Amino acid sequence: MTYHFKPLQQSIAAKVRIGIKNIEANIIPVVVTVVNYLTTGQMRIKCRYCNVTVQTRKEYSKHLEMHEKYNFTCPECGKTFYSLRRFREHKEVHQPKHQCAMCNRSFSYKTGLRQHQRQFHRGSEVAIQKSKVFILFIQLREVENKSSNLSKIEAVLARTKKFATTITTVILVPSD
Repeated sequence: MTYHFKPLQQSIAAKVRIGIKNIEANIIPVVVTVVNYLTTGQMRIKCRYCNVTVQTRKEYSKHLEMHEKYNFTCPECGKTFYSLRRFREHKEVHQPKHQCAMCNRSFSYKTGLRQHQRQFHRGSEVAIQKSKVFILFIQLREVENKSSNLSKIEAVLARTKKFATTITTVILVPSD
């Protein structure tokens, strides 16, 4: 049984020594995952920038070129990103804060705002619409009390066309 493992261990050591050599004038050590070799029988090379693993040195050098060509630097803070997706996510930090319409809590990321609304304000959309209708009704009453000018009432209705039908029926009721 020991005879079976000895040649395997020697071949692993030889491949690790080969993997640590420099690649095409880059002084970047290659991290070889030996555990994968023991389980799958294939030597894998892991990128030092991301979690990508490749099988050959040629693939690894091509992958490194991708990191060198596509180097995204934030103009605001100078942080560097090797992935366009991560760079776009980071840019949201410098955008204006995203604010919840219901509780005025602000978030750096739009995804944080969406998650907050799902968690705390689910089912509250109807309440928001009712409050908008009520506020619009009060604005129309103020305009109606000041003067019966129809163009002013239409201007307020034009601001929120969504609720125009409900409020028009309320306004047309004669007030005593």
